[in-house]
Amino acid sequence: MRIVGESTYVLHDYNPSASFIEALNHCFQPREDMLEYDNSRRSGLDARLDDFLLLQPRHSDSDLDIDAPKEREVALHDIHLEDSRRWADTLYSEIYGIPETWLSLVSQTTRLANVMDTLVVSGGTKRFMNSEAWEALQRRATRLENMICSFNSDKSKGSNTDSAGGPARPHTHMLRALNTALVIFFYRRIRNVHPSILQSHVEEVIAALKDFDTALAQHKVPGPGTAWPAFMAGCEAMAPSKRDALLRWVEKGGAQCGFASFVVAKDVMTAVWKEQDGYFRFNRAGGPLPTWMDILRQKKLWPMLS
Repeated sequence: MRIVGESTYVLHDYNPSASFIEALNHCFQPREDMLEYDNSRRSGLDARLDDFLLLQPRHSDSDLDIDAPKEREVALHDIHLEDSRRWADTLYSEIYGIPETWLSLVSQTTRLANVMDTLVVSGGTKRFMNSEAWEALQRRATRLENMICSFNSDKSKGSNTDSAGGPARPHTHMLRALNTALVIFFYRRIRNVHPSILQSHVEEVIAALKDFDTALAQHKVPGPGTAWPAFMAGCEAMAPSKRDALLRWVEKGGAQCGFASFVVAKDVMTAVWKEQDGYFRFNRAGGPLPTWMDILRQKKLWPMLS
């Protein structure tokens, strides 16, 4: 819940502190110094729950290799899921119904976005870091992009039947929605692309949520599921039909459970649409397109959608 909650928290003070700059520069010291620091990180002794801006790229970003095994000692102390490598003994799927790899990729995206936003707010990278450091962050972003897109491609093509030949359980379709929404999340937070590029992913989330609702009825299971994928897709939806489908899904979920997160998700989605429609109507050649991050900062909101 904390990791998913952090993904929609954008109210940080992004002005870089002295400790942030020191930690960032430390990542690009000579190899022997980095390895010594990395070993202390692996001990878990300095792991902190409140370190939103932590980012420790290892050599070749090996911690992003989702197909490689993760050492037991590293896995036991990886409270932020900073290391996306596979751990055979994980119980995340059994306890939470969500793969640890998915949570780790959400965490990696959130943390990298916070670091890069901090560097932008600082007024440019040259003031605090050398070109090698900035290039390393860009390489990490590209590698993370590859991992997320590969993960979605491998995991999101869920079957409509289970292993016994019956209809797939709701969980299968919700995971499809979450995997595709993770792609949307990455391209909004890290690449900040134009929403038109994301419309096929928005359609995939809508289809997965529709299948999820159908499976709920087939299996006689109550909903509503998490609002996270609907929020991520909804804030990027451009066509009225897509917006309406996601708005109705969020409204239905809120009516089922009464959780405030659905109400907040609806309010932010509709605010984004209003701002973006105004942008396209009056400011086609102007500044940056408004996003859900801008709305949250304006309204000083933190939607907890886990």
